[in-house]
Amino acid sequence: MTVLLILIVNHLALNDSHLILILLYAAFYVSLGSWMMRSFVAQIPAELEEAAALDGASLFQILRLVILSLAAQGLVVLTPARCSAPARGTCRARYR
Repeated sequence: MTVLLILIVNHLALNDSHLILILLYAAFYVSLGSWMMRSFVAQIPAELEEAAALDGASLFQILRLVILSLAAQGLVVLTPARCSAPARGTCRARYR
């Protein structure tokens, strides 16, 4: 997988550019964050969503008031991990 990625980056002439770092960070951390948040959202009982729908809440209200409020612990855990990773000094791209 890594060899294939290196060949693609070389073919597109994206070596030592900020664009490839942005793309790789986004691809990795979006997938990692989605995988981590899935476990928090999966623990929310479906009965709570059904009860909110029966009370007349819209889909946006169910998402905002039920799901996000109960999955807030996952957001608190995930945010520092995602925001501190690019600041670790791993960015070695040169300005052109």
